[in-house]
Amino acid sequence: MRKLILALFFIGMFTSSEAQVGFRGGLNFSNLGGDVFLVDNERTLGFNVGLVYGFSLTNNLEFRPGLLYSTKGFNSTEAIDINDQTRVPTTNNINYLEIPLDFKYKFRSEASGFFIYGGPYVGLLLSANQKKLNQSVDFNDNLKSLDFGLNLGFGYDLNSNCSIGLGYGLGISSISQEDGIGITNRNITLYFIYSL
Repeated sequence: MRKLILALFFIGMFTSSEAQVGFRGGLNFSNLGGDVFLVDNERTLGFNVGLVYGFSLTNNLEFRPGLLYSTKGFNSTEAIDINDQTRVPTTNNINYLEIPLDFKYKFRSEASGFFIYGGPYVGLLLSANQKKLNQSVDFNDNLKSLDFGLNLGFGYDLNSNCSIGLGYGLGISSISQEDGIGITNRNITLYFIYSL
């Protein structure tokens, strides 16, 4: 499944001579949502970095897929052990190779101006680890290898090469391996794109 998704992505990338390549980097503010609500589930700070490609469909509409390394997860506190009620800060990092398939609508056709965007994304799990008391424990086996969701956001084209954006990623499929438990990613992202 991973190979098929990546193959379709790269075929789309390089079969059009109209593509405008851009470098993207930014911050993630992520946590979890879904059926299981963690009382002390707090946002954690991460980042996203990678490439995006712009394909003009009309003067105002653009298809903008990408390939990003994106760090998500959540912060919490956990008891040291069953017999000790002392709770310690815990950071849970979940790292993805993410493929956003966004459609960007510009409110005017000039090089600068406001835009909105939205579209689905696919995340391929790379690693997951929990850090507590200077110890790191992997929990990859507790998570599904694929994450699906929707991106929505807005931004501003500073000129024909630079843009900034603010978006929200809403996971729509559970990332938990356990049946009947629905846990989804939630992510706010602030990013900058420089196009060549």
